[in-house]
Amino acid sequence: MNRSQLWILAVAGGCFLAGLGVGLALPGVAAPLRGEAPTNSDEDYVRAMIADYRLDADQSRLLRMAVRSWQEDELRVVRQFQVAQLPGELQSRLCEVRSRLVERTRQILGRNPEQLARYDRSVAADGSK
Repeated sequence: MNRSQLWILAVAGGCFLAGLGVGLALPGVAAPLRGEAPTNSDEDYVRAMIADYRLDADQSRLLRMAVRSWQEDELRVVRQFQVAQLPGELQSRLCEVRSRLVERTRQILGRNPEQLARYDRSVAADGSK
């Protein structure tokens, strides 16, 4: 094998290893592109419980339902408060999160000017998503 062939093989191997490293280090990056929900600490908790307690399929399903119900209940409690009733730092963070949702929604609807205009009117009217 001559020197140029060895160099090409080394570069190809390096590219492969770099891709492998990125694929292992950032597994959740492509999940939204595949239509999968990104993992979160609650799903990590469920997976750990399934593994630690060796839950069967039915128990796993019920645990996921219980965690989802808890998330919805917690969110319902938080949403009962008006933003003005929350501490200043929490108000700021909540406004940032809501603004990101509005911007993301605008990007999604941006392909259709009629939908975007309707959405913008809706946001302006009630000041929310």
